[in-house]
Amino acid sequence: MISFKDDTSPSKKKKNQAFMLQVIEYQLERINMRFDEWYERVNKRDAKLQNEQFLRVANARRQEKLRF
Repeated sequence: MISFKDDTSPSKKKKNQAFMLQVIEYQLERINMRFDEWYERVNKRDAKLQNEQFLRVANARRQEKLRF
């Protein structure tokens, strides 16, 4: 069995932990930004689909009125 000796000083460990927290925070900010972009695209697409559906219904009603 291989054993690894940890010769890292406590102050060096704290610096490393602080750096790792900064990296994780940056990654979470990027994920949040991507999620916001995705959310906006989905909302725009939903609005477009609702508008198209409304126009189809309005056009169908208009066609029914023209028949009578």
